[in-house]
Amino acid sequence: ERVRELAAAKGLSLVTLIAQPVIIVPVLDEPTGARLWPPGNPWWDAVAGLQADGLVPVVIPKGDADDAARIDAKAALAVDELRLAALARRYDVLDILVAIARRGTGGALTVVTKRKLTFGPVSETTAQFRAEGAESEQDLLKRAAAAMLKDIENAWKESTRGESAASSGVIAVDVPVRDLKTWLLVEKSLNRIPGVRV
Repeated sequence: ERVRELAAAKGLSLVTLIAQPVIIVPVLDEPTGARLWPPGNPWWDAVAGLQADGLVPVVIPKGDADDAARIDAKAALAVDELRLAALARRYDVLDILVAIARRGTGGALTVVTKRKLTFGPVSETTAQFRAEGAESEQDLLKRAAAAMLKDIENAWKESTRGESAASSGVIAVDVPVRDLKTWLLVEKSLNRIPGVRV
């Protein structure tokens, strides 16, 4: 409580909630076709190498046969809700981020992220990158992946900025679910949030 008071006195916001994990589905979209799983997807390699020890826990799919059976590149690009939910259930997460990388000419790279909760709408962002100096293509992909992770953390901080000023109370929320398995996943995730009772 003392730390919270000191932060408020300095005009700083203090994040005390624990973020829910987000699963990142990295798709490399090229004119020859989209690629999702390794081998042959350098964007997946860059994302899999993220050091996700910050505010938001990040889950990177294994990219094994079980993952491939749940979703392919075409379904990921289309943000196929049922296929993404199947992947999310495997890793016990609700927050899904499809990260689409498109390489251009002259060292250009566009990253489109489509973020979705199992029971929520899709939000989309676009970021542009360009190779700097002698930066290799793989280093550019790694830099873009690190920037994407920072954006995820910044979005979390922004969403929890008002947490310290929030008052206790009751909020009724309708969560559309298709089956008991999805509801149990929602309930488990909600129960992990401090101060929330289901």
